Amino acid sequence: MTTQAPDGAGTGRASIFALVEGLLLAALGVGALASPVLAGFATTILFGWLLMGAGLAGLIGVFGRAGEAHRGWGLVSSVLSLVTGGLIAFVPVAGVQVLVLVIGAWLIFDGVSSFMIARHLRGAGRSGSGWLAASAFVDVILAVGLAFLGPLGGLIAVGVIIGVDLIFGGLALAAIGWALRKAA
Repeated sequence: MTTQAPDGAGTGRASIFALVEGLLLAALGVGALASPVLAGFATTILFGWLLMGAGLAGLIGVFGRAGEAHRGWGLVSSVLSLVTGGLIAFVPVAGVQVLVLVIGAWLIFDGVSSFMIARHLRGAGRSGSGWLAASAFVDVILAVGLAFLGPLGGLIAVGVIIGVDLIFGGLALAAIGWALRKAA
């Protein structure tokens, strides 16, 4: 036999986790803004290593799946991930330009999804939707700003954009956590 918790029974615990997560994200964002070049290099190098890991995993899969029709395309994709990831990880100043494009696309999608969540929260009569909508707006503005950057500003921009997004996203999550805590 299963029992269901009454509505809002987990709200108090969820509010603490949302509040703590939001404050940690905001603190990481402040750190990224304090040293945008370091944050830009770290983000770029990490992205390169992640691509190389994806390429390696793909190669393992390609050689482990003998006889499949798409094996050749899997090999192409895996090698491309390894080479691109290596270039980004080991030549981060050049790789940052690719990362600027990826971050721009991510900011657009993150902004749209944050806005949709804010809209849902507002429709449900929940607090915190304004912060989330503001976070969505900032994401889209940052993405548009990336389109006008030259190659030299890319590295600093990556660090600044990651920092600003973490601060606004963290504050939005903390505000939702605070609202949940008050409601509990």
